[in-house]
Amino acid sequence: MSRTTDNIIRIVKAGGNMNVNGENMTTDNMIRVAKAAVGSGATVTFMGLHKHATDNLIRIVKAGGKHVIVQD
Repeated sequence: MSRTTDNIIRIVKAGGNMNVNGENMTTDNMIRVAKAAVGSGATVTFMGLHKHATDNLIRIVKAGGKHVIVQD
């Protein structure tokens, strides 16, 4: 079962660390999740990012800092 971005954000805001399949997520939605992780202190690992451009991955990492892990 895949979760909506809003539900992922709710879980992360509650302090849950998550592995998230970002293959079909937009960069903007991953940035929203990353910012939620920063706000709650959680860590989010984005997986399946081989289709995303390097510049977009950098934007996501900048938004989340140490709270974001990117995996290809």
